[in-house]
Amino acid sequence: APWRFGIEHEVNWNMENSGQWSEEDGFRVWRLPIRAEGAKSWSFYLSRFVVPKGGELFVWDLERTHYLGSFNHLNVKEWEGLALSLIEGEQVVLEYREPLNIHATGQIEVGQVVQGYRSLLRREAELQEDLASFGPFGNSGACNINVNCPEGDDWQVENQSVALIVNGGFAACSGALVNNTANDGTPYFLTANHCLGNPNSWTYYFNHESASCSGNTGPTNNSISGGTLLVNNGGSDVALIELSSTPPPSWGVEYAGWDASSANHTSAVGIHHPSGDVKKICFEDDAPYTSSTGGAQVWWINAWELGVTEPGSSGSPLFNQDHRIIGQLYGGAAACSGSVNNGAYDFYGRFDVSWGLGVSQYLDPTNSGTLVLDGYPTGFNPDNGCTDPSACNYSPEAIFDDGSCLQNDDCGVCGGDNSTCGGCTDPAACNYDPSAILDDGSCVLGGEDLTIT
Repeated sequence: APWRFGIEHEVNWNMENSGQWSEEDGFRVWRLPIRAEGAKSWSFYLSRFVVPKGGELFVWDLERTHYLGSFNHLNVKEWEGLALSLIEGEQVVLEYREPLNIHATGQIEVGQVVQGYRSLLRREAELQEDLASFGPFGNSGACNINVNCPEGDDWQVENQSVALIVNGGFAACSGALVNNTANDGTPYFLTANHCLGNPNSWTYYFNHESASCSGNTGPTNNSISGGTLLVNNGGSDVALIELSSTPPPSWGVEYAGWDASSANHTSAVGIHHPSGDVKKICFEDDAPYTSSTGGAQVWWINAWELGVTEPGSSGSPLFNQDHRIIGQLYGGAAACSGSVNNGAYDFYGRFDVSWGLGVSQYLDPTNSGTLVLDGYPTGFNPDNGCTDPSACNYSPEAIFDDGSCLQNDDCGVCGGDNSTCGGCTDPAACNYDPSAILDDGSCVLGGEDLTIT
């Protein structure tokens, strides 16, 4: 079963029946505070999000440890809904502002809130010891291997394609960005057919991984709301989705390569989010073989040599020895038995079968007939990287500069946007943050509370 980290509340909050409007410095401003005693985090599904050019929505916590936004007219979806990613705190505020000189007024309606009750990114001293290993969305068995352990060193490029899928209060599945023959960065996302609900309401979290081999928490601010289902078929348990927006360059994502030929493969690697945990990696040193189960054509993994999968890993990519995707996780019996692998099997829907079930229409838009493709923009090439010694992500091993060089922002964060040291610098405001270095315009004088019990 998917790992649950929050309680879902169905609500009907909109700009007419909830929150307060004000006029401030040439803007109409609507604020809706939400609070629940003991809440660890919040996420929202906006059943309606239609805003004019110039309108902006933010979500922030009063402690200024984190905020989301802005969400503007570029985030308006065809279906007019918007899933907002996780934000920490017992109390948060939705804030929408638009210039007084525009005639159109934004329309925002909150249809669902998810009140997180599990431990989040910043550990509190009073947490019980047995909860200290929890990440934002869940934790996995002790035999799993963090993708940033030494075992994963050769897989850091492919690692950047994998994402966690969150549906409401559940960490539902995993999946990966995949390249296409135009090499144009279209955000095609591969996952499993059996994971499907409504991809429009999902949130896709990239780079949710521990920076260390032993860590259990990772970033939750690289997320995309919603996507459009393009292909799904039980014949290989495949689902192909186009995400509603393209991940920005600062996230460093990779669009994984693939092998749609019928070639045999000598070994396999899985990268995934077991039970909603930070990204993990598992290794099969023997050749996967073809089989069928549940009406699907699959690659069969007899047993993993290192690591395993769990619920939540479903839909995650299986890579061959050439670092190309050959399938996505359908099911299996692999699990941890204490701190060791239980030696059981897994099976993955075959990408070469998916190719003939509609996937080729999107991943070979040039009709090139290509059946084997490397990733984009990096591919499996350790010679590529940032060659600028002044950059914060300088790679001394790189021979060719791939355009990925980043600089520290004013907060000292590599590739950052100054959000980590931003906050309200007005001491008269109720959300004054004495640690803030940059004023982000979020100061609130007054406001209203809504309490969920």
